Amino acid sequence: MRYDSVGKAGLTLVLGVVVSLLMVGSLAIETAAALIPDYASEVHGLNKPTIGPPCSELRVHRVGNILLSVTNYGIFGNQAEPIEDPETGLPAPSCQYPAGSGVEYLFQGALWIGAIVGQDTLCSTGHDGWQHVFEMWPDACDNGGGMIKRSTRKTDFAYDPDAISEADYIAVYMDTLTDEAYVSPNPDDGRPHVPLGIEITQKSYSWSYSYAEDFILIDFLLRNIGRAEIKKAFIGIYIDADVYHPTISNGFQDDICGFLQTFPSPAGCAEYPLEDTVNVAWIADENGDPTAEGGVLAFNEKSAIAVTGTRVVRTPNPELELSFNWWVSQGDASLDWGPIRVENDRDLGTGGLGTPAGDPNKYFFMVNKEFDYDQLWSAIDFTADGWLPPNTAIGTDLANGYDTRYLLSFGPFDIAIGDSLPITLAYIGGDHFHVNPDDFKKYFNAENPQVFHEKLGFEDLATNAVWAVKVYDNPGVDTDGDGYAGEKAFNPCTGDSIWISGDGEPDFTGPPPPPAPLIRAIAGLGKVTIRWNGYDSETAEDPFSFEQDFEGYRVYAGDALQLSRFALLTTYDLPDYDRYRLNVAFDPPRWELRDTPIHPDSLKAIYEVGDEYNDGIPGWDPDDNPSAQDSLPWWEIVSGSLVEVAYYFRPHKHNRHDLDSTGIFKRFPDADTSELIWVDELNDNVRKAYEYEYTIEGLLPSRPIYMAVTTIDFGHPLTGLGPLESSPLANAVEVWPIAGPKITVFPNPYKINAG
Repeated sequence: MRYDSVGKAGLTLVLGVVVSLLMVGSLAIETAAALIPDYASEVHGLNKPTIGPPCSELRVHRVGNILLSVTNYGIFGNQAEPIEDPETGLPAPSCQYPAGSGVEYLFQGALWIGAIVGQDTLCSTGHDGWQHVFEMWPDACDNGGGMIKRSTRKTDFAYDPDAISEADYIAVYMDTLTDEAYVSPNPDDGRPHVPLGIEITQKSYSWSYSYAEDFILIDFLLRNIGRAEIKKAFIGIYIDADVYHPTISNGFQDDICGFLQTFPSPAGCAEYPLEDTVNVAWIADENGDPTAEGGVLAFNEKSAIAVTGTRVVRTPNPELELSFNWWVSQGDASLDWGPIRVENDRDLGTGGLGTPAGDPNKYFFMVNKEFDYDQLWSAIDFTADGWLPPNTAIGTDLANGYDTRYLLSFGPFDIAIGDSLPITLAYIGGDHFHVNPDDFKKYFNAENPQVFHEKLGFEDLATNAVWAVKVYDNPGVDTDGDGYAGEKAFNPCTGDSIWISGDGEPDFTGPPPPPAPLIRAIAGLGKVTIRWNGYDSETAEDPFSFEQDFEGYRVYAGDALQLSRFALLTTYDLPDYDRYRLNVAFDPPRWELRDTPIHPDSLKAIYEVGDEYNDGIPGWDPDDNPSAQDSLPWWEIVSGSLVEVAYYFRPHKHNRHDLDSTGIFKRFPDADTSELIWVDELNDNVRKAYEYEYTIEGLLPSRPIYMAVTTIDFGHPLTGLGPLESSPLANAVEVWPIAGPKITVFPNPYKINAG
């Protein structure tokens, strides 16, 4: 029989028996109690609850595309237990991704904190994944131990103007409860729980916005409430994922995991490829669970084709030591294994080489600075690189998927008495990890795993990992106003410098639309003409995607300085097209948009002229393929093979690029983009070719009108980010439509964010 974590596959009773057999008896426990140092005996009133039991609660992040259960007792997920979401009355998902799919990506995650306190090596865990021991608990309900929700949504019952996201969940819990009615003595340590003396304030944030819907940011504030300094503290996130749809039998037994340090950056180019540092620990199903009807493999709505991971977003230690360890936990020591470097070989307390049993071993894993090789390489001998030999009995079985768990840990930190330590993590999802349903069957080879590894799609996970950091701390934004906005680096592809970091202060906001232009207004009797220069708007680089993503302008008018009072007068957007590709890996096949909009000249250069695999189509126009039914067949290299693909094209937005039809006019339509013109009202030279104007007539001279020009971008299809628009309030101006020759410049007195 395979032994797994408590609550998994109905093994709670089995583990209870295991724990009972391992316990050393009440007399030994009483003797072990004498080993608890004095400083740990009075760290908090929760040692002996007098008000009531701990107020244990669970809440579910449901607003985005990743649904995650969080608790106030140091655990993430629901441990496969039928727990009700108290807000909806529905069963609480553990970590469902994408939302609504029913596919689970988490059995349980747990917070680990290890440190040196006095002469002791201690580790407090929400759960250790093996013994039925829980060492983090909230206060009693009557003493404020419950969880708090806040929301930026005014329609939410928990609306709060101080909320950070659409769903903030705030929990406070401690490791100081030693009452054995709640904290069983861990037989691995041979003594009752010894607290570090730490209070954890946990705040988790989620959004429905497309740029942030695939991750959840989790803030921890660790406060030393004990009577001794906490030294060399390390924080760990323990993940036992179990990736599968619950209807698939034993689906938890075939996970693969690894660590992704870097990924090609969208800011790079063929001549100068650049890398983004992502540092994300990931775990996924080994093959995506395709169906095999009629002998043909295909993905369906129950297929676990995605991947999830964790990343450190913020720590106050600039010289962070990071470790990534994975293992499988089994009752049979010969099946309890994980990669270990020769210098880290030690007795883990189980007889195996996987599960770290007891506080000293857990702490050792957290500080070992080891980056385990990815699980797909479990059968490969890396002894020449300083690793212990693979487990030849199960190496291939591990490489092709197992009931795996991992620990991402980082430190060190010293926490003086009364001081606090801020930490921020991201829990991230990434779609399209498994690209083709037969990739595993065709290409997996435990002796040469690189071939299959190259078929895996890390792009979405890496993109979301990068965006999680940028949403937390916007690059180039001086949040605290001290004059420092982050760091820049030279980009050899563009010859410009790009922002690579923020100022270190949290922003919790997303990518901005292109900057709105400065408006100059000319008032006449019953009419108003507005002018603007669009150079900055049209050439600005998005700090998140590193692209010039300008799509167009919208002109608004209103009778009051309120968003609800503005009406859209006209719109102008670039002539470009969305290209949809048919993904035949799914049953039925589905159309997907993965590219940013493409200019018709670029499309004609491909499809009208042709390439080495296809003859061109003379006179071809993207409007010739307006629907999926009229798709364009095309031959391309896909996954190393020449295959036929299908495309169809849709105009992106309205393609209203004929200015004569919009009422927006270029003041100098024949000007070269390098020509300058002096503008008196700006007291500056501007790019002549970017000068626009728009006139509205039929106005009452006795009433003011508010005019605004917004900018829109084309979004980011790869992450599902839809087009963003600046607010009319960003540059709205008040104008009285009365005769007067003076042109007035209206600076922007308002501040607004992309949300």
